[in-house]
Amino acid sequence: GAAAEQLDQAPTVMQREADRIEACSEAALAFRALAQLPPEQRKVLLMSACHGMSQSEIAAQLGEPLGTVCTDFSILLGGGP
Repeated sequence: GAAAEQLDQAPTVMQREADRIEACSEAALAFRALAQLPPEQRKVLLMSACHGMSQSEIAAQLGEPLGTVCTDFSILLGGGP
């Protein structure tokens, strides 16, 4: 009956809820990581990742030398200044 059907669907419902919680946890982790970046690097990362802008486009938009934006990317990628 209906109760058996609900039990059959329980693993699917539980997996969807687990997936939603995991996605929220990952989003919270990403927001915390973004908050720790210096504002200039955060802008560069978001302009690249969210808006698909090239380093040259970012430099022009921010009015910064291309070398500065390239250095920000290098730092973000763990290459250091």
